[in-house]
Amino acid sequence: MKNTKLFMLLLAGSLLLAQACKKTSNDELNVSVEKKASEIRQGYYLGSLISYERIDGKNIFNGDMVIPDEQITTKLPEVTTEGHGPAGAYKWPNHKVSYRFAAGFTTAQTNTILTAMADWTAKSGIIFEAVNSGYYLTIQPGSVNNCTVGYVSGATMNLSNPEAKGIVVHELGHAIGLHHEQLRADRDSYILVKWDNISASAQSGYNKLTGMNYGGTTFDISSIMLYGSYNGYGAINSSLPTTTRLDGSTWIDNSWSGTKSPSTKDASWVKTIYGI
Repeated sequence: MKNTKLFMLLLAGSLLLAQACKKTSNDELNVSVEKKASEIRQGYYLGSLISYERIDGKNIFNGDMVIPDEQITTKLPEVTTEGHGPAGAYKWPNHKVSYRFAAGFTTAQTNTILTAMADWTAKSGIIFEAVNSGYYLTIQPGSVNNCTVGYVSGATMNLSNPEAKGIVVHELGHAIGLHHEQLRADRDSYILVKWDNISASAQSGYNKLTGMNYGGTTFDISSIMLYGSYNGYGAINSSLPTTTRLDGSTWIDNSWSGTKSPSTKDASWVKTIYGI
């Protein structure tokens, strides 16, 4: 009987020790995750001073645009507005976006991405071609939705919602070379930025990109590249808008709950930039 009691006590002690070790391991994991904080930096991009987040060696601008180091400068460069960006840079050759799928997508998710590509092709004439060499856009599962902008080395699209067609259409817009509609130089004639609801560190992320060419289009409230009034980058209070129309009214984000498709002006923008 004593041996049995001793065995039970030893077993209980082992279980408690195992649980304690497991908790310590999880606590250590949580600490390591919390230490991965972003760093807010500033620099010049397409003629404007912007703030961006430096996360894991990448520059994340206005929520989901990944900007390579070489496109951000510490002083204001000479800017032209021919084509997309300075001197028509960052356009995919022959209006053809080369891409490669990384592993990890389900068949349904892959089909959603291909459908989003077909949507852009049908409306703008931009072509998507699967390749395995050269410069290409790597499309991969991720913990967030973001994408590099245009034709750049190491072009990458991360998708945490690959089953959401509108999100994929939006990120493909970045891959083609489009920026957010709310950053257009003509935006103040159409919308108001609610600066008092945007954190100080994020405010220069709303500076207009004066070095962009928008293909003769005007501001488009139905653009797939426009954030909704209530899901803007850097919101202090998510129940209040970061942007409104001039009359104070708000709109939804098309990529989440709207048309989930490129607008007519989005397509025109791409056609003009690429000469399609």
